[in-house]
Amino acid sequence: MQSLPTMAAQPGTETIVVDYDCPDGSADWVAAHFPAIRVVRVAQQPIFNAARARNLGAAAATAPWLCFVDADTLLHPDFAASVLAVAAPGFYYQCVHGRRELAGSVVLPQAAFARLQGYDEVLEGWGGEDRDLYHRLERLGLRQPDLPAHLLDTIRHGIDLRTRFHRIQNPMNAWLINRMYLEVKHGILALTGEDPPTEIRQRIHAEIEAEVFAAQAASRTASYTLSEGWRKFMPNHQVERILTVRVQPDNTRTPGGPR
Repeated sequence: MQSLPTMAAQPGTETIVVDYDCPDGSADWVAAHFPAIRVVRVAQQPIFNAARARNLGAAAATAPWLCFVDADTLLHPDFAASVLAVAAPGFYYQCVHGRRELAGSVVLPQAAFARLQGYDEVLEGWGGEDRDLYHRLERLGLRQPDLPAHLLDTIRHGIDLRTRFHRIQNPMNAWLINRMYLEVKHGILALTGEDPPTEIRQRIHAEIEAEVFAAQAASRTASYTLSEGWRKFMPNHQVERILTVRVQPDNTRTPGGPR
């Protein structure tokens, strides 16, 4: 492996690898070659869930700062030292600099992560769990400065490897479903000040998935509406707040234009 040695070599840190039912035997390989690294093994889970994998890794960590990186991420030898030199309460750190493949890499206080109860495991498939976490961190008041660009890099590879163990193989379909779900979830948060319970979020995600595929099959706009329910408004009156999210293809973009 190319990336793990760059992580294991960081001084003053602990490295945790989550083997999410990997058929390639990653856990055994890590145990044989890097015995000091802690391995979290997940069995009988052939469908990969990045949010759950990261939450399991965080639960095994003991440090006051957490750093999440994917298996294709390369750390500069000075990464940990550079981060610890600037790490301060009230901040979380990234090193993207326009490189979207690094958008999921983040350093944040363990206390803030615990307060948010980690990544949203309702999200599955490609994309979205990182965006959601950052949105919630910022609602807590944390700010996000950039780390120097040279501290992170990635191993270049095709998108097929990113979705190899996902239930929805098409990354754009997965991203559309997750992005629409986040619009609804964050809309509820803005309306009520809190996230809905897990079982409600699971139902919302499943309904949005069904709606996205039905809309594609019928060549129509995907639409999802959620009612907050009726509540007392003033004497002899009730009020209902309704959140609607609609998504349709943008036919105004030209091929090769900005995304």
